[in-house]
Amino acid sequence: MGRYGIAHPETRLGAPRDPKGWIAKRRGGAGGSHIGLAGAPKDRADLYFQRLVPGRSISALFAAAGNDAVVLGFSEQWTAPAPGKPWRFGGACQPADLSRSASARMTEIILRLAAAFGLTGLNSADFVLQGDDPVLLEVNPRPGATLDIFASTPTPLLDIHLDAVQHGALPSRAPVFESAAASAIAFAPETLTIPIQMAWPAWAADLPKIGQRIDKERPICTLLARAGSVDDARRLLQTRINDLLSALAVSEHPERTQ
Repeated sequence: MGRYGIAHPETRLGAPRDPKGWIAKRRGGAGGSHIGLAGAPKDRADLYFQRLVPGRSISALFAAAGNDAVVLGFSEQWTAPAPGKPWRFGGACQPADLSRSASARMTEIILRLAAAFGLTGLNSADFVLQGDDPVLLEVNPRPGATLDIFASTPTPLLDIHLDAVQHGALPSRAPVFESAAASAIAFAPETLTIPIQMAWPAWAADLPKIGQRIDKERPICTLLARAGSVDDARRLLQTRINDLLSALAVSEHPERTQ
């Protein structure tokens, strides 16, 4: 990234001699559960190491074609720490509250990436924002985990992707989203089994199977909320998380309602 003038954290395959200020990531990992503080120096084929960069976690969804790109939107992510998993992904909301300078600088980085690597279709880029200064963490040559919160567009995202891939065509401008949105993973507060009578709400996705055992702190499903503002969407999302966990507790232990 240095050759393109893009700020990024120092990254290495071998373990640093002094692990202070470094994190270890498992190759191919997703969801943040694979990230931890770098410990005693050791080389493992499945790990790489990165300087820890504090700041806000911002992700950009963009469409690319013909060495050009259009940013569709920015989201802000948060963590849901668990024992041994301090950076476990918790959820995301859009639109992210950004200054014009910050959004312009991240957009410029994305344009450089699209031109340098010939990216095509829907992609995502993850940044850490320090004030208005973006630091690029990674580029995903595919839609990111926050795709669902960007679904409220006049033109379906899949159509934008296909136009870019098949015809090299991009939207003339970023879409206007019909609502703010937030999504989160609901984690099991205790080991549970999905009951046969469980009625899943329409705002739940990535559903487990009936009878599936879910261990404590493992993901149950993804929840989505839309509202007129990010704050309202996040409040509604938390209400839905609470409602879902209560429904699961009642379904699995009906005696608790007696």
